[in-house]
Amino acid sequence: MAKPRSDPDYEVWSADQDEEIRAEDLAEPAELERLRAYLDQQLEPLKGAVSRLANKLQRRLQAQQNRSWEFDREEGILDAGRLARVVANPTTPLSFKVEKDTEFRDTVVTLWLASGRPQQPGRLNDLRHIIYKPADAPWRRTRENLGLMMKEGLLKENIDGEALEWAHRRMAGRAEARKIMMVISDGAPVDDSPLSGNPENYLEKHLRDVISMVEKRKAVELIAIGIGHDVTRYYERAVTITDVEQLAGAMTEQLAGLFDSDPRARAKLLGLAKAS
Repeated sequence: MAKPRSDPDYEVWSADQDEEIRAEDLAEPAELERLRAYLDQQLEPLKGAVSRLANKLQRRLQAQQNRSWEFDREEGILDAGRLARVVANPTTPLSFKVEKDTEFRDTVVTLWLASGRPQQPGRLNDLRHIIYKPADAPWRRTRENLGLMMKEGLLKENIDGEALEWAHRRMAGRAEARKIMMVISDGAPVDDSPLSGNPENYLEKHLRDVISMVEKRKAVELIAIGIGHDVTRYYERAVTITDVEQLAGAMTEQLAGLFDSDPRARAKLLGLAKAS
């Protein structure tokens, strides 16, 4: 029996059938292309909203990488904005500016989709962790992979705690200075097999133990969004929405809040999450 590291009381009957697999290995290229076209068709009505949200998030992220300038220097880049003074008074010396770097973090973000299932005695079912896009892979090479989400009968039982621990382990091994993991959940962990042979709160306890481990280590920043499910009971930074149509906006605001340098804005975001 295997034991996950976060909880010594949590048992796994067998991990022999568990798999970590790339999306492109679960379908032929032609099928991925067809599924991606179907996904695009479903997303067509949302294109405008998605573009607006993407631009908003991009502006918030870029705001952390803004550079500042030191003006009225004797050398550097010619400050065109002050040329009017020279035109008005030719005796005025030319003004130069020097670009000054501001500190920002190298960042990686992962999204983990937990579609409620899980609970019981030494986990009995097998797991499938799908990698749709490795952080280092170019978007143009992995765009088709997202179409795999439209394929029926693909997912296996999701054990939330182990999925979270798997995603955390992958991120912890990366070199980026800042790591962000987003959990999207529509229910508590539930699975008939483990549930039949273990305490009623078996999977939920393990999920809480994993969350506690991740939040205490602070190597990865953890945020969660619950869809019709109160995730604020589990996660320190979390928000609950009532409808899946609110998801894109909630994701944008949660990520933007992490990059917001204004502590008051961050406090407002956390206050909203706890009040939801």
